[in-house]
Amino acid sequence: MPEKVYQKSMQVYLMDPEKRKIYEDSTEKIREKYCSRAAIPMTLEQVIDSQKRLEQFKFDAQQKMYAIVKSQQMPPEMINTVILFEKDRADDQFWVETGFEEEDVEKAIVTLKLENDPQLKKIKEEWEAKSKAYLQERAQEAVQQ
Repeated sequence: MPEKVYQKSMQVYLMDPEKRKIYEDSTEKIREKYCSRAAIPMTLEQVIDSQKRLEQFKFDAQQKMYAIVKSQQMPPEMINTVILFEKDRADDQFWVETGFEEEDVEKAIVTLKLENDPQLKKIKEEWEAKSKAYLQERAQEAVQQ
């Protein structure tokens, strides 16, 4: 199915409050069912790689949300639902690519005592700077229009 058709179908489907409630309830039940599993042990290299991927997913989601809001493709009340949907999709993609869940990474950071690891701090700082620069560019565009 083409991405545009899929996106439009999801918008229409999620605009219906009853259908949106079914989607959100089903998502929560699935999350509860599978969140009780034990964390998978990770190496330092796997944690670093995973953290980079997670930061990329967050940045991509930020750009996508900005584009949706800017183009006014949906009512404002739908944005939170789309954010939840995008988070689920990013989580699924992350698992497919790595075999890990985000909570595995979080637990590994604690287990490996990496809370103050310079490599992880650098990754987070780089992506925070990218995000800040992106938002500043969008703000400048808005002023120029």
